[in-house]
Parts: sequence; C-alpha cells; structure tokens
Amino acid sequence: MIPVYMDPEITKKIFLIGKSLSFLRIACGDADWVVEQEAPLQVTERLRNPAALEAFVNPTYERVSRRLMDVLMQRYKLMEHISAMKRYLLLEQGDFFLALIEALGTQMDQPGRTHYRHNLMATVESAIRSSNAQYDSVEYLKRIDVRLPNSREARIGWDTFNLRYNLDHPLSYLVSENTLNYYSKLSFFLLRLKRVEHSLQSLWQRLMVSTRLFHRDDVLGRHGSSPSGEQREAADDARRATIKHSKIACSEMIQFIHQFERYTYLKVIEGAWDTLSKTIRSESAPGSKRNKDIGVDGWISAHNEYITSIYRTLLGKRLNYGNILTRIFETALQFCAHVSEMYDEIIIQNRPAKQHQSNSGDAPRSHIAEFLEQLNNKYRPKAATGGTSRDNSVDHDRQIESTIAKFREQACDLLRVLTEHPDTEMHFLAVSFDFNEYYANGAKGAA
Repeated sequence: MIPVYMDPEITKKIFLIGKSLSFLRIACGDADWVVEQEAPLQVTERLRNPAALEAFVNPTYERVSRRLMDVLMQRYKLMEHISAMKRYLLLEQGDFFLALIEALGTQMDQPGRTHYRHNLMATVESAIRSSNAQYDSVEYLKRIDVRLPNSREARIGWDTFNLRYNLDHPLSYLVSENTLNYYSKLSFFLLRLKRVEHSLQSLWQRLMVSTRLFHRDDVLGRHGSSPSGEQREAADDARRATIKHSKIACSEMIQFIHQFERYTYLKVIEGAWDTLSKTIRSESAPGSKRNKDIGVDGWISAHNEYITSIYRTLLGKRLNYGNILTRIFETALQFCAHVSEMYDEIIIQNRPAKQHQSNSGDAPRSHIAEFLEQLNNKYRPKAATGGTSRDNSVDHDRQIESTIAKFREQACDLLRVLTEHPDTEMHFLAVSFDFNEYYANGAKGAA
C-alpha cells in the first residue's frame, strides 16, 4: 500500500531504487556495493517526514542509477555491443557483407533444406577473415550466429538465411527477445538488398567485359554468305538492341538500388543512431560524458525507440511500400538471370565457330571464346541442340524486355506511393529516386 500523501514521483523513484539494487546484486554480481549502501537506522527513522524522505530519495536514486549504468557500460560494454549489432546486423560493416555474399555465391540458390548451420557458420567465419572485421574484438565476433528458420519449407537458401547476435546476461535482460526479432527482420531485409546490389554489379561487369569481347571478335556478325545470312543478321540486330537495352536497364537498376541504400544507411539508420546517442549522452557535458538523468529504464526505452523507428521506416505497414520494394528486388534478380542466360546462349551458339578457328590456327580468337566460357555460370548444353536456338533467342529477348518494363512499372508505382504519403521524408526519398523526372516523364515506354 502506498500512502496517499506521498508524491507519485517519489514513489516511482523508490521502486526504481529497489529494482536497480536487486539487479545489481543478482544479475551483475555487485552485492558488496549494494550492502555498503544500506542506510543507518537513525536515518530511516527521520524519513517519516515527507520533506526528509524526498531529500533522501533523490540523491539515492541518482547514486544507484549512476552505479548501475557504470557497471553496464564499463564492465559489460553495453554500448559497444549495441554498436557491434549495428555493424553486423544492420550491415554497417560493408566489406564483411560483400565478402559474405561472394562466399555464399550461388549455393544459396539451392533449396533451403539442403543448407546446414555449421556449413554456413564456416562461410561467415571465412568472410570475417577476408574483411576488416577480422581486426574487431573476439568478444563481439564470437557472438555472430546464423539462423535458418523454416529452412525445410524455404524455396531457396536466401529465403531463410539470417544473422543473429547472441547476448549473455545481464545484457540479455536489457535487450529483449522481441527487440532481437526486430534486428533479425531488418538484417534479413538488408541482406536481400545487398544481394540484389551484388547481383547487378556482377552483371554489369559481365556486360562490359563480354560486350567488348563480342565487338572485338565480331561474335554477332559471323555468318558468311550462307542462304540464311540475312535472316541471321536481322536476328543479330535484334539481339544487339536487347544487349543495349540490358546495359541501360542494368545501370538504371543499380542507380535505383544505390539511392535506396543511401537513404537507408545515411538517413534512417544513422539518423536513429544519432538520436540514441544524444539521448544517452549529455549534450551539455564536455566530451562524451553520459547523461546523468538516464537510468536503465530510460536506456531500454531509448534503445527500443531506436530499433523500432528503423523498422517502422523500412518495413512498417503504415508506409505501404515494403511489398513494392520486395517485388522490385525480385524483378531485378529475374533480370540478372535472364541476361545471364542470354549471354550463355551466345557463347554456346558460337562454340562451333570457336572450334573451327582453333583448328585453323586462329589462337587469339580461341582464347577469347575460352574466356567467355569462364564467365558462363549457368551452362546448359541443351540450349545448343537442334534447331531451337533462334526460338530461344526470341524467348530471351522477350523475357528481358518484359522484365525491364515490369521494373519500370514497379518503380513508378513506388514513386506514386511515396509522393502521396503524408510524411514529407517520403517525398524526399521519391525525389532522390527520380531527381531528373525520368520515371515521371513516362519511363514505362522508354527503350
């Protein structure tokens, strides 16, 4: 029972003092300090006076809160762990995630049931050794873990692969399981974003290298004086146009993904981190002194607001653009697959020409064809059989053009949602996506 004459603020502070002392004694193992803070009997007898009670509670509350935060910050490195979670779950350590995606390669395109945690953990450790993350403290690196939820039902490994950061007590009491789930969902989303970026950049590299070699070796113009030469020449003209459109669309998708990445990291994540830092640190104090007014409950509230604000902005249902972004990611990956298949087909169709040139002593051209084969990551022998190569060419061209049109339509849908949103920040994001009004002026029909 709480006496009616007691100030509710004083009552709350008394409760927090007891809660903090219990946490220090049980969770932090700081029982000796707690025993030293026991008030003498003559002091407690004077606390029947409300004024004396308030004069005693206020400094006691500040002292206990300061001690608890000092233990958590210095002994258990609380903010260092939160910073590590930002690096390894929110993809701030960019070179580590680039090495990780390259190490995972195409193996994650296999069904989810074929993947096992111990194999993926070995890949994560290899990515750490291949990046600047290797210079980070082992105290933080050993906590990076791999989770494969619902791997048996996942269509491919990317649909279930996720990273996790394990915390020990007493820090696990401050960062709840629900908060860690927010981190996991954001990590999953950002990994997909990085995967799309890496796929587009790899495709762009292949487009540039292959196109130069095609022009140098005249791969799309080697028909001689055969009766079907004119027909093949017309098909090759269409294929050249598709290659040109593919390069333009690939550059367009890369720019789109980069703009969203800049907004995600610089505006959303770093903005939320700056707010958290200002809440924990006292702006009026010199250096990086901690805010004396913040206690454990205040820190938990500030951290929860930090991670939930990121989640609301990137994945929150109220913004209504997460589903559109997911479809854009899928379309970009389909585009990469279709263009790669087209280049694979070009290489396979010109293998007989390569063999003939090799027999006639044309060594440089043979080396070029061999190099193009090395770029082929999805070799399908059946594509070169029978008389279906022309049909396959038409199918690939149609698929690529259809995928490009779908991407531009989805980009226009996203911009419409952003410009109609009441939050002005979404308007700035729309401007960064379409700063030259390319989509606003009818990109759906652009070629």
